[in-house]
Amino acid sequence: MRWLHTLLVAGALGTVSSAAELPPLTVEEIVARHVEARGGLEKLRALRSLRRDGHLVLPGMKLEMTVREIRARPGRVRTESTLHGLTSIDAYDGRTAWKVRPLRGRKDPERVSSDETKALMLSADVEGPLVDFKSKGHKVVLLGVEELDGTPCYKIRVDLKWGDQLITYVDSDSFMVLRELQRMVVRGAEQFTEVDYGDYEQVAGVFVPTVEESGPRGSPSSEKAKVVYDRAEGNVAVNDSLFAFPEGPAQGPR
Repeated sequence: MRWLHTLLVAGALGTVSSAAELPPLTVEEIVARHVEARGGLEKLRALRSLRRDGHLVLPGMKLEMTVREIRARPGRVRTESTLHGLTSIDAYDGRTAWKVRPLRGRKDPERVSSDETKALMLSADVEGPLVDFKSKGHKVVLLGVEELDGTPCYKIRVDLKWGDQLITYVDSDSFMVLRELQRMVVRGAEQFTEVDYGDYEQVAGVFVPTVEESGPRGSPSSEKAKVVYDRAEGNVAVNDSLFAFPEGPAQGPR
């Protein structure tokens, strides 16, 4: 998979042939170049909301779910996945996370556990954890340089504020994030999810990925779930009720 914007930057700076030839940069310099490549800090901060519409392709299955994801400041997210007229929901309003699972016979909203909430907290970040990482309470450490499918990348560990961790691969040419290895602790056990990002497009002056593939650590692309966003809009008007737990009898985590 080739990533949008790489050729433009490579043409201007010259192609890097191997990881060993990369210029020495500090982790702060790499993050700064990442921010600039995305559109710059001013435009990133001006992105108040992001809505993406697309479809989910599951490996080995001949069915497609439509997907809508809405992220909004401060730290809110809602994802809807629709199949056969039934819509599953995952949402977080900055305090409470909840879900609806009609495909499993659960049509009422239910609050989720604190472990499940952490994944939604990560998704709720409009511009991603590297941008303004200090103000968000995250820490970053440069682990070195590693090739990802032949592409030299800076490998950065992101220690998230709430205790989980990301290993982020930043393209040495485009300075876009190509992969995240997400380490989450769920019920006391570590879980690893590998997410590949591609086909960056400019939305409201900011480059955002329109293809995301996710699966277990080390899984090939053919075995990952793939979301293709056909449409993305920035700074759309959103109602607070989209993210808030619906009024009515509260459901506890199951």
